[in-house]
Amino acid sequence: MISEDKKNKFRELVPLGAIFLAAFAVRLIYLLKVKDLPFYIFPLGDSAVYYQRAQEILSGKILSPEVPFLGSVFYPYFMSAILLLSRHSLFWVSLIQIIIGSLTCLFTYQLSLKLSKSRIAALLSGFTAAFYGPLVFLDADLLMISITVMAVAGGLLLLLKAREDKKARWALAAGLLLGLACLDRANLMLFIPVAAACLYSRRSEEKFNPAFAALFLTGLLAVILPVTISNSLHNRDLVLTGSNLGVNFYIGNNQEARGVFLLPEGSGLENSDLYQSSKAVAEKEAGRELKPSQVSRYWLGRGLQFVKSHPLEEARLILRKGGLFFNAYEIPNHLNFYFIKREYAPVLNIAFLGFWLIGPLALAGIFWLIRGGINRAGMLGLLFLAAYLISLLPFFITDRYRLPIVPVMIIFAWDLVARMASHLRLRHYSVLAAQLLTIGLMALLVNLPVQEFPYSSDRIEVSRTYLERAMAQKDPGGSDIRRAVEGLKWALESSQPFDPWMAPGHFHMARAYAYLGYYSGAVGELEKLKRLKGENSPADEALRLVREEYERTGDLVTVGEIPQTPFERARELTSAGDYLAAISIYREILERDPFHLGAINHLGLIFYDQGQYHLALGVLDRGLENLPDSELLTKNICQVYRRMGREQTAQDIWKRFRERNQNTNEKSSAI
Repeated sequence: MISEDKKNKFRELVPLGAIFLAAFAVRLIYLLKVKDLPFYIFPLGDSAVYYQRAQEILSGKILSPEVPFLGSVFYPYFMSAILLLSRHSLFWVSLIQIIIGSLTCLFTYQLSLKLSKSRIAALLSGFTAAFYGPLVFLDADLLMISITVMAVAGGLLLLLKAREDKKARWALAAGLLLGLACLDRANLMLFIPVAAACLYSRRSEEKFNPAFAALFLTGLLAVILPVTISNSLHNRDLVLTGSNLGVNFYIGNNQEARGVFLLPEGSGLENSDLYQSSKAVAEKEAGRELKPSQVSRYWLGRGLQFVKSHPLEEARLILRKGGLFFNAYEIPNHLNFYFIKREYAPVLNIAFLGFWLIGPLALAGIFWLIRGGINRAGMLGLLFLAAYLISLLPFFITDRYRLPIVPVMIIFAWDLVARMASHLRLRHYSVLAAQLLTIGLMALLVNLPVQEFPYSSDRIEVSRTYLERAMAQKDPGGSDIRRAVEGLKWALESSQPFDPWMAPGHFHMARAYAYLGYYSGAVGELEKLKRLKGENSPADEALRLVREEYERTGDLVTVGEIPQTPFERARELTSAGDYLAAISIYREILERDPFHLGAINHLGLIFYDQGQYHLALGVLDRGLENLPDSELLTKNICQVYRRMGREQTAQDIWKRFRERNQNTNEKSSAI
C-alpha cells in the first residue's frame, strides 16, 4: 500500500512536472527551429561579445584583460564551461538555458501559491510563464537574461521560505541567487536593502534572528565581490561589475532621448562598438588615457548635466519611460521579437501570451490587493516591482531589461482572476463589476499605441550572418548569398536616408557584391557609405581595393544575375504598366514589413497617378503612423491634399511635421 503522505507528494509533483514539460517543450521547438540559422551560428551584438570572451576563457585567459564594459559578467564563464563540455556546441548552451527557463516557470507556480493560496491560480501562473512569448524567445538567446529571470524568481521564493521556515540556508541561497542576478542587471542592487529588511522582523512573536539578513548579504557578496576584487587588483580600477553605467545613463538622459536605446546624433557613440567609441570621445575630451571607471564618470556627468539644465524635459522623459515600462510592446535591444517571429520562427505563435494580457491583469490585481489587504508574498512582490522600476527609470527601457518583473506580474495577474472567481461564486456582482472596469482601464493604458521599431536594423544584421556563412563555406552560388543580398537590399530600400543602420547596410552590401564579383555594384555601395561617413572614413581603403579589382577584371557577373527583391520586381511591373500585379506585390511586402518605406511610397504613387487620392492617402497615412519622422511621406501626403484642392490642410500637416521633427535631416522630393 502506498502511504497517504507519498500520494500527497505525488499529487504535488504532478502540476510541477506538467508545467516543466510544457515549458521545456515549447522552448525546445523554438530552439530546434533557429539552431541552424546563421544568426544563431554567428552570434550578434552583445552575444558576440560574450562568445568572444568565452573563447578567451577557453584559451586560458581566465581573468578579463580589462574591466568588463557590459554587464552579464558571469555569462561568458557559464558559456565557456558548457562549450568545453559539449565540444563547442552553442546548441547545448541554449539547451541548458531553456532548462533554466523552464525552472523559472516552476518558481512562478510556487510564488503564486505563496500569494494567492489557490492551486488554480498557481497552475495558470506556471503555464502562463511556460507560454509567455518573450520568455520563450529570450530563454534560447545567447544572453544571460534567462539565468537572471530564474535567479530573481528563485531569490524571491527563497526569501519567503526563509521567513516562513526560519531556515538560515534559504536566506543564504536567496543572497546567492540575487547576487547572480545583480551580475547581469546591476540596477537590481537597489532592491537588495529592501530584501535584507524583509528578512528582519521586529515583531517579537516571530522571534526572528536578524542574522538571517547578514547571511543573505553574505551570499550576495560572495557572488559579486570576486568581480569587484578582480577589477580592483587585476585591472587596477574600482568598478563593482561592468563599466557601462555612465554611458547607459547618458543614452537615457540627453536632448534626443526617447526612453529607449537610441544613440544621440553627433555624440560620437557608435552602436557597432559602444565601448571603444565612448572611450574615444571621453579621452579626446580629457586629453589623456582614461580608465573604464573614468570613462563611465565622464558620460554620467554629461547625463547629469542634462538632468540639471532641463528639469521639465527630464520629468517628461521619466514619465515616458514609466509608460514604456508598462506598455504591451516589446522594445527590442538585441533581436526584434516581432521580426524573428514573423520572418524566421512562426513557431513562436505557440507562445501566444504576452504583456498585452498580463500587464492589465497584474496592475489591476495590485490595485485591488492593496485595497483589500496584502500578505507577505504580495508585499515582497510589490516592493520588488517598485524598486526595479525606480532603478531602471534613470536609464532606458528594453524587452530584456523588463523581463525580470514578468514572473511577479504573472502571479499578481492570476491572483486577481482567482479573487474574481470567488466574488462570482459569492455573487458579489458590484465588486466584480468594479474589478472588470479596473482591468478595462488598465488594458487601455497598457495597450496604448507606441512607435514601433522598424525591422531594417535586424534585417541587416541577420543578412550579414548569411553573408558570413556563405563566405565561410565558399559558396557564391548558394542560397545563403542569395538571402544575404535580398535581405540587405530589402533593408536599404525600406529605410530612410538618416537611419543609423544605413552605413553598415551599404558596407555589407558592398561586401556581398564584391564576393559575387559584381564590383561596379560594390563601388557604388562604398561611394554611398563614403558620402554618409565623410572624408577619411574606413570606406576609403575598401573603395580603393574594389576599384582596383574592377579596373583589372571588370564585373564577373551581370546585374541580371544579382538576386532581386519583391520591391524591385514590383517596380519593374509598374514600369511595364501592370499596376494590378505591382499593387499585389507591394501589399505582400507591407504584410511582411509594415515599415518598408519604398513599398509604402510607391504604392501610394500608383494610386496617386490613377487619381485614387483617398486610397493614396490611406496608404501614406498608415505608413506615416509607423514612420512618423518620414519627410518623404509627409511631403507626398501634402501633395495629395493639394491635388484635391485642400491647400490649407496640406500646410497644417507640414507645419505640425516640422514642429515635431526639427532634427530630421532627410532630404527628399515630393511626388
